[in-house]
Amino acid sequence: LQRVELAIEAHEGDVVVGLGCLLHAGGDLAEALALRVGRPLGRQASQQALDLADGGMPPLAQHLARQRLADLFLDTWRINGGTTASDALWAGLPVVTRMGESPMSRIAGSMLTALGMPELVTEDMVSYRQLILTLAHDASQRRALRERLQAARYSEKLFNTTLYTRHMEQLYLKMVQRLRAGLPPDHLAVE
Repeated sequence: LQRVELAIEAHEGDVVVGLGCLLHAGGDLAEALALRVGRPLGRQASQQALDLADGGMPPLAQHLARQRLADLFLDTWRINGGTTASDALWAGLPVVTRMGESPMSRIAGSMLTALGMPELVTEDMVSYRQLILTLAHDASQRRALRERLQAARYSEKLFNTTLYTRHMEQLYLKMVQRLRAGLPPDHLAVE
């Protein structure tokens, strides 16, 4: 494993957001640590990142509790956080992402859209950086995002397993109907 740190600086040069991430040698994201806004990536956070590399993930409850302490989750580009971003969203931690062209760079954007929070999805590095800096300096906006995210957990598509199950059942019925009608496989959708 190799450890990578990224710091985004404010116009005066103060570090406002720190992100530590551990990458497999092949470049796949293993874990992203979102750190409290206004604190540089310090010795304690660095030690936590190294502890993850040495000991793996903590139990799920501890992992989610730790994410609730952060203000923002800065998603990685090219390969989005996937399960890690999903965990952050479930814990109530707003995710800021930059969407790319490949499926792996669109995961968090799809999740945020399914949660009704597309304003946290950016298309380029300039808008990604600007959104992070805007949110870093606006505690009331971060608080409002957290409140919306908490409500969306139970009302929007991403975590709605009842709706997901109903949609899957509808798709299975459509597949069987197509098979019985002698039709070839096709892309199917539900309303």
